[in-house]
Amino acid sequence: MRAHRHVRGIVAVFLCAVALLLWYGRSPLRPWLELKIFEHQMKEYVDPTELQQWAMNLATQHLGEEDTHWDEYHGKDFDEGTNFPSGFKKVGCFSHGIHILTGLGQPSAWIFGSGKGGPCLIVQSASLPTPTNLTIIPWKPGIYFGDDEID
Repeated sequence: MRAHRHVRGIVAVFLCAVALLLWYGRSPLRPWLELKIFEHQMKEYVDPTELQQWAMNLATQHLGEEDTHWDEYHGKDFDEGTNFPSGFKKVGCFSHGIHILTGLGQPSAWIFGSGKGGPCLIVQSASLPTPTNLTIIPWKPGIYFGDDEID
């Protein structure tokens, strides 16, 4: 009898966990929560000055091009042999790779995690005006956290 109650308790906890995961997956709060976690991790692990210098060097390489330039770095060791800012790999959505979009007609770089959707980082020259056509959270002049799922 006692074992039966124990099994029922385990089943109840399991079902509650499944219900929470399903709710989280469909919750309108999920994009906001992911963005806040991303923002916290970036501020904890990445130096904004180093990030902006790296991104502007990358962006100026493709500034004169008519088309956008898309770079992809995948796998758990995606940062070996590159000059990514230190701490990038500690950021959850960058842990297994990143995508970088440059060549947008101005010195800027859009940095995305390797998964679909989720937060992104917009890095541009500090002298450029803050984007007004996007939902963003400013970090420093020229560095913004964004997520296209948040309105």
